[in-house]
Amino acid sequence: GGGGGGGACVNVHHNFCADIEWHGADGGAPDWSRSSRFVAFTLKDTARSEFLYVAFNARWEPADVRVPRADSCVWLRVADTALPPPHDFVPYNPPPAALTASGTYHMPDHSTVILCAAM
Repeated sequence: GGGGGGGACVNVHHNFCADIEWHGADGGAPDWSRSSRFVAFTLKDTARSEFLYVAFNARWEPADVRVPRADSCVWLRVADTALPPPHDFVPYNPPPAALTASGTYHMPDHSTVILCAAM
């Protein structure tokens, strides 16, 4: 039973098997302390070459977040809660993520971002 179709970025199917990797804002290990206000993770389905990056910035200030590499894929912006509707959620044919040359994405305070990449 598949899902997606119609230009969906990541197809959800009944036997999706993904590895999860946790990140901090700098792309390294996350800060699991009580005072931390940022966490991110990447889901990787290497069998299908699909990646999903989800970041939560609960800080009172913006964060320039280092997004991990997704092999030779391009990150696409599915959701960014800091953007006004209808640009905050684009599940079909999402635009490329606005990454800097160094691979960072600007997240305003109290925002969530979902990026996807697929070959």
